[in-house]
Amino acid sequence: MLNRTLSFIRISQAFKVLGTPLDADRAVIDVGAALAHSGDTKIILGYSGTLGAYPNDNGFHLMGSFEFRRTNLKRLP
Repeated sequence: MLNRTLSFIRISQAFKVLGTPLDADRAVIDVGAALAHSGDTKIILGYSGTLGAYPNDNGFHLMGSFEFRRTNLKRLP
């Protein structure tokens, strides 16, 4: 557990910071891919995470989009 007492330069009042120490050789990864199923539909897949000796943080995301296009409609008389 990380336990440090810090203070700002112009303010003399100290405060404590508690937390888990981070690795010096931690890897941060953010990868994604977009797949176009058709001209109007897209699927986006992705991964983001941090890897190291201490606990890792992993996340996956999946997004989809569909675009409605307006066509030229003829007016009825």
